Amino acid sequence: VDGSSHTAREVAQAVARVTGVPARAWEREDVLRQLGAFGQALMTSQRANPAKARRELDWAPRHTSFVAEAQDLYREWQTSQDAPVA
Repeated sequence: VDGSSHTAREVAQAVARVTGVPARAWEREDVLRQLGAFGQALMTSQRANPAKARRELDWAPRHTSFVAEAQDLYREWQTSQDAPVA
């Protein structure tokens, strides 16, 4: 947890931006009908706080936020898809 708090919409828009696939909004009922419990989880407001991990483990996030780094993360993922499995 890096401390950022992005909505599912913001994450979807970041993915759309880097993949070139347009994001589109779904009605709540359609999300629940098609995705069930997973859709409900996507629509649930969730926050995690990194304070305890920072304090007790001296942890620091490697990334600033998925939305800010979507382009680099997508490029890294694409590169890994071309790598042979050992």
